[in-house]
Amino acid sequence: MSSLGEAASKIGEKIVDILDVFDLSFFISGAVVMAALLQFFGPIDEALDEIDGAGVFGMVLGSYVLGLVCFAVGRPLRMGFTKRWRRVATEPAVFHEALVKQGLVGYPGDPLSRYFGHTVTQHADEGMTLYTRMWAHVRSFPELQASFSLLNRYWVLSASYDGIAIAALVWILPVLQPVLRDPGALSAASAAGWTAAIAVVVFACWHRALEYKRYQIEELVATVAHWITLVGRPV
Repeated sequence: MSSLGEAASKIGEKIVDILDVFDLSFFISGAVVMAALLQFFGPIDEALDEIDGAGVFGMVLGSYVLGLVCFAVGRPLRMGFTKRWRRVATEPAVFHEALVKQGLVGYPGDPLSRYFGHTVTQHADEGMTLYTRMWAHVRSFPELQASFSLLNRYWVLSASYDGIAIAALVWILPVLQPVLRDPGALSAASAAGWTAAIAVVVFACWHRALEYKRYQIEELVATVAHWITLVGRPV
């Protein structure tokens, strides 16, 4: 990797760390929703001109709350969509596949069963219980803090994209507003184009959220597999 690439990677890691420490990841989607609402009730430039100091504080607090709502809606909505679309692997399926690929399950006396004290099956509830146990394991050892930070980074990025997907949907309100006020072929065509663009953004964000969740699961399993194989000790 070039020096420029390494610098960009370090900057990206620092940004994600800041987002994680201060929960600023929720501000991203919340700010997008706030902008959509200001444009809907504004337009946005006029709305910003009328905001005073107390209004700025309300916008900051409101953006955080809206971000929390976006995540609360976006994560289960994306997971529900994943379960219905059979071509997309669910999180338990990804988790079990990662366990098999890392050689932790799939044969009698496998290392994971010996290490954690029970046999792993493909049952979704049991699998995700083990997933939680692995998180507890990784954060318990100082030697694994680098891996824990990377796992946390993936979680923050996945959560951010889940929230942004819902925030993008809110922009349909100002997009459709001109059509409702002044119906016409030009306004309808413009609204249709922007709506299609929003749909692309939503599915792109969901795709990224899925990818980062998969990275997180695979990294978690790989970390535990490495620990068991090289430096593990009974817990």
